Amino acid sequence: MRNLDDKVTIKAYFTDDLPAPYNNNRRMLLDQLNEYKAYARGNLVVEFIDPSGEKTEAEAQQAGVSPVQIQVIKEDKAQVQRAYMGIVFCTRTRRR
Repeated sequence: MRNLDDKVTIKAYFTDDLPAPYNNNRRMLLDQLNEYKAYARGNLVVEFIDPSGEKTEAEAQQAGVSPVQIQVIKEDKAQVQRAYMGIVFCTRTRRR
């Protein structure tokens, strides 16, 4: 990370309020990316996006992040929920 010579943006598309154990994935990823950001000397930008809106959901899918089906237990019933858990790396193209 210290050797990045250009800005890199990481967009993490994660559904908010994921149930356990999926919420641990978000927390671990956020901690790891914040650690990378500290070493990157300003060259790493991290964005966490909840793709629950129609526009942000389309943005996630256009970037290649597809929804996944997760099983959730609510009120003693197993339900299937659609969730996003993916990241995209974006670099700025240098002009010559």
